[in-house]
Amino acid sequence: MMTKYKRSQQTILAIWIALIVYAFLFAPLASNELEHTIKVLTMQNASENMVLFAIFSLMGLWPMILAPLLLYTNQYKVRPWPFWFLSFGLGFFALAPYIALRKKTCSSELPHRPRWWKWWRSKMLTNIYAIAMAFLSLFFLSLMVFYKDHAAYFELFRTYRFVHVMTLDFLALHALAVFLIYNDRTKKGASSQIEDFPIFVKIAVITLPAFGPAIYPILKNRYSRV
Repeated sequence: MMTKYKRSQQTILAIWIALIVYAFLFAPLASNELEHTIKVLTMQNASENMVLFAIFSLMGLWPMILAPLLLYTNQYKVRPWPFWFLSFGLGFFALAPYIALRKKTCSSELPHRPRWWKWWRSKMLTNIYAIAMAFLSLFFLSLMVFYKDHAAYFELFRTYRFVHVMTLDFLALHALAVFLIYNDRTKKGASSQIEDFPIFVKIAVITLPAFGPAIYPILKNRYSRV
């Protein structure tokens, strides 16, 4: 019988395939696509559209936000860090295959982790790290909300493939983060369940891209049962 987690993995894999097909076959493509993409990657047009700059910056921040959810555990046979490193450039397209195909292992089969891994993992679980990620994500989200560049950004979204796919990638990463949080809070042996979170906390985590998942480690420590 297929478990709920297995069904979720298959859904993530299906979304990954659909996004790849859409990105290459159906997403808009401008005649000066390459020139515009280079400008975005080098941030030459950061002052022209702050919404684009904010989303592009958050795409670079997403792997750091997801790191505590991906790298802290050693209960899976496949090591997550190669996919995590690739996600700095490929986002959801790099992480989805790992999430969709990973399988749990027995404690006697836990893979060896180098010393730097243990040090980095311990740093990622601290509140200081979570506060830094939350501050940065809130800063860039504020740029998205308060700068009046939305109409121009939607025009870029409709015109350029890179902007179009990056926006979808951003939303897919947030959906993936919500899935990882839910899986973390409901897994066997968790110190607390997601139902322990007040309703306004759950709404914030689910609806605020980047910022919600960024503050999750703090909330996890706050509402975990001792």
